[in-house]
Amino acid sequence: MEAFPLPQPFNGRSYLLMGVNLLLGLVLWLGLVSDLSWASDLVNYLFPPFVALLALISWQLLRHTRPGGGKRAWLWQGISFLPSLAGGLPYIVLTVVAFVPPILFVTMLGGMFALGEHLEAVVIQEAQSPDGNKTAVVTFYPVGAYGGGNGHITVDLRYPGLPGVRRNVYYLDDSYEADDEPQAYVAWLDERTLHMSEEDVSVDVGQIQWQWPGFIQLSAAIALALPQLVREFYSLPELPSFSP
Repeated sequence: MEAFPLPQPFNGRSYLLMGVNLLLGLVLWLGLVSDLSWASDLVNYLFPPFVALLALISWQLLRHTRPGGGKRAWLWQGISFLPSLAGGLPYIVLTVVAFVPPILFVTMLGGMFALGEHLEAVVIQEAQSPDGNKTAVVTFYPVGAYGGGNGHITVDLRYPGLPGVRRNVYYLDDSYEADDEPQAYVAWLDERTLHMSEEDVSVDVGQIQWQWPGFIQLSAAIALALPQLVREFYSLPELPSFSP
């Protein structure tokens, strides 16, 4: 009678890999659906695909601990890897799509502009809250001649106890008042309210704000722009419109 190799039971390495992947997946989703993010833009770009790739590698390493018909093993590993794969794989897919013509040309052009903005970004103000628990950091991104206004403005909150984390609480696409010189762009009205001088608005920063994951917004933008890009790239005629 042919003998089949028995699956390996869960061991310390199995639980460690599953625990690390589950933790990274939950951290990833916390950043995807809230205004929390890493303090480094580079880490924000690389973190989702890194988490997904780590989950795929871990899944492969633990393939011998999934016995055929062992529903509990499949369940635990599915729970451990699902957040990482669901949050990270869309960014890998979108990265591949971004390098396929005709989207490639938009990616190259937009990438060069974005890189230039980040390389020339300047912090124009740092304002500590009245309670001393956080600091509002105002960053100016010059856009040059291709954009509206002088550039973009972002306002992030930094916390002394969490040096690698920030909260993105305000964004202005076209700023006509800010430049790369220091200025009083924001002011604390109290420990949870920031006033933005250019738009004369006050923002409640006392609670975390929730949002749609970025990959959903990016996918929708690509889907809307793709038909026009295809027509222009392949010189296709406009589809006739039929009026009732």
